Amino acid sequence: MWDSNVYRLETHKLSLRSALIPVIFLIILLTCNITIYGYDLLMGSNQIILLIAAAFAGLLGFRNKISYRLMLQKIIENLVSVKTPILILLFVGALAGTWLISGIIPAMIFYGIQIANPSFFLPACVLICTLISLSLIHISEPTRQEAISYAVFCLKK
Repeated sequence: MWDSNVYRLETHKLSLRSALIPVIFLIILLTCNITIYGYDLLMGSNQIILLIAAAFAGLLGFRNKISYRLMLQKIIENLVSVKTPILILLFVGALAGTWLISGIIPAMIFYGIQIANPSFFLPACVLICTLISLSLIHISEPTRQEAISYAVFCLKK
């Protein structure tokens, strides 16, 4: 990690307009990419566009006199703060991919359709989701004194 004593990081204030320029640039590039290549996301062109937009944001930072060390410090801080959600998404994606390749998901769909008659499948889903939601609200009622408790109070009447 960066030692804060060695690198004195001064704070720079950017205007909202300056901060939105790289985002607008990225949206324009992605729109052009979709227009040219269509919705085939596996072509790899989206990743190149993200790198181009990151380089553009870096150049804009240099133009606004933000030091390279400060940019790296902020990148590291942001990566550390999103490390856990990224790992969760990585593991869930790996698990879902493993289940799909091994045939677990198709088997669950096949046997689920045989067990649950399609005529009452949607009402059963609504009923199950409602019961789970109500049970979760009931569990969280003692710990929350906000709008959820009010919702439970209205449901109990």
